[in-house]
Amino acid sequence: MSASLKVYPIEVTPDPLPFRRMSFNDIEELSDWLAARLVKRSSLATPQAVRTWLRSCISDNDTWFVRSGNAVAMARLVRMPLAAPRAEEVFVFHQDDDTAAADLYVPMAKWAVGLDCVHLSVDINSDVPQAEISRRLGALKPRPGKVVWF
Repeated sequence: MSASLKVYPIEVTPDPLPFRRMSFNDIEELSDWLAARLVKRSSLATPQAVRTWLRSCISDNDTWFVRSGNAVAMARLVRMPLAAPRAEEVFVFHQDDDTAAADLYVPMAKWAVGLDCVHLSVDINSDVPQAEISRRLGALKPRPGKVVWF
């Protein structure tokens, strides 16, 4: 007597990632508020110049550029001759949810640690209050003009 095998379909849907790398489509989707925010805080003259700069950052290997919902973060690896690398926040902005933006500091710190950085400078250009950054990263060390995590 042969046993019949019953097959039950199983649907597996992975949990959405809390953050993901920025893409060209993301820049178009978020560009209205993000470009306006960057034009206001920087010397880049026009929203078009900001969009062009953001597109160039997508494929830069020394740039960590991610989004989570309506929060966007960018950090850069800084390499100097004869010195250990360090990472610096470029910006962390949110459109309407500062919890999502604050949560981006944890993977930013993991990225910097993974690259053997000696410092991660944070709260340089951020919508997130310093207390919220400290809640996620622990004690912050003030430095002239910067706040450094490690």
